[in-house]
Amino acid sequence: MKKVKTACIHENQITNNLYKVDNQFEQLIKSIELDGILEPLIIQLLDNKSDQYEVVSGNRRLRAARKLNIKEVPVIIQETKPLSEELSMAHQQYREKKPSEILREVLSIKKRYGLKQGVRADLNPKVKKGQELKKELVKKHSKTKIDKLVKIHKYLETLAKDDPAVYDNELHRLDKGGSIDGTRKRLEKKVKESENQKKVGKTYEIMKEDFKVYQKSSENLIEIQDNSVGTIVTSPPYFDVRDYKLGKNQLGHDQSADNFVNRLVNHFNECKRVLRKNGTMWIVIGDYVKDYGYSAVAEKFLVKMLENGWILHDKIIWVKNNPVYTSSNRCVLANEFIYVFKKNKFVYYDESWVKNHKENIDFVKIGNEKLKSVFDFRDNIFITNVANNFSLRKECEKKGFNLTHDATFPISIPSIAIMTSSKPGDLILDPFSGTGTTGQSALLLGRKYIGYELNPTFIKQSEIRIDMPFVDDLGMAA
Repeated sequence: MKKVKTACIHENQITNNLYKVDNQFEQLIKSIELDGILEPLIIQLLDNKSDQYEVVSGNRRLRAARKLNIKEVPVIIQETKPLSEELSMAHQQYREKKPSEILREVLSIKKRYGLKQGVRADLNPKVKKGQELKKELVKKHSKTKIDKLVKIHKYLETLAKDDPAVYDNELHRLDKGGSIDGTRKRLEKKVKESENQKKVGKTYEIMKEDFKVYQKSSENLIEIQDNSVGTIVTSPPYFDVRDYKLGKNQLGHDQSADNFVNRLVNHFNECKRVLRKNGTMWIVIGDYVKDYGYSAVAEKFLVKMLENGWILHDKIIWVKNNPVYTSSNRCVLANEFIYVFKKNKFVYYDESWVKNHKENIDFVKIGNEKLKSVFDFRDNIFITNVANNFSLRKECEKKGFNLTHDATFPISIPSIAIMTSSKPGDLILDPFSGTGTTGQSALLLGRKYIGYELNPTFIKQSEIRIDMPFVDDLGMAA
């Protein structure tokens, strides 16, 4: 078999541009080191020069030979033909490919053969050829997978306008084992958040008479007088689960669960000052599986709050009827805790709303969220669905915004808290206001509301929420 010096062979750059990731290269080097190059490289003359060649098939083998300081490699010299991406793909059809490589193949075919929506293949042989090549890719990788990769490409093109490095960085992350569907959803959300940010700007607050949301941290509640808040209802950020686009130091992105809990407990110091002497603070808090085990965030938080002088008045389990199911060797995380804290021995408690609605045997419903039984919470259990944001999502879309905050609790949770522990006209506080579920409930129940939120787009979505037409089953109109 003919051999050619490796110094006289040039890599095929078209192939290199299509196939940039090679996690099996080290394995190839070991194989060649043990057995030599078993399959000859296919090469052709480069620009009719007598001693210079370019690779048609075998870039990886050539690169491995050079790494091993092999001076000559076995080759098959074919007649010189123009190299193309299509030819490179044909020679790489049996290779295991990473998501970014599959994407580059699809984009190459679309570009080369002019594949666009609405272009008829029966009138254009070139388009027909392109569609045939794309069908071959679909057979190998599935239409769903290819469609998701193309979506990822479109989202990255949009994001790269503001951050050019994001395209390669995200594809590299995907190739390292990221979920294609998870990446698609995450990038879609990033695009929506970016669009929202451009429309809202960096600052946004709501300053209505009975509904105020400050764009600032609730670590300092200087806007609120001592002992003036009837009820506090909130769901703080989860530990190490979501990125709320508030920078590297945002609460929840801490190095450990202990650090997160300590910061969170300190965050509620000001709440103790503003809470009325007979008031209560309702905190919804969940756990998270990290490093093969639960972080025990809720339990650690409870202990630290007690050490910090709070009194645990009540403990309720929120059971979700429609949790997100995940494949795992442990139970689905279908519940969170609702801790009710107080700062003094006695609290205000209004049981009249239960007595007044004994006739409603099956459920109390507020908006689209219903409590299975009026008396569930008396048994230390809330059984509800996770919040259904369909109406708010549609209303946001009408206003030209995208609802991006999907961690909202159902309105029945703050509603029960507010009805049982405050009076009409009282001030309700949510130090992590989000998109204003607690605020909406407060207005519906005839209370005043103050919220604190750092993300301006969430504040804008809160405004859209409270301006929506709303009449609940208890007859309370917005």
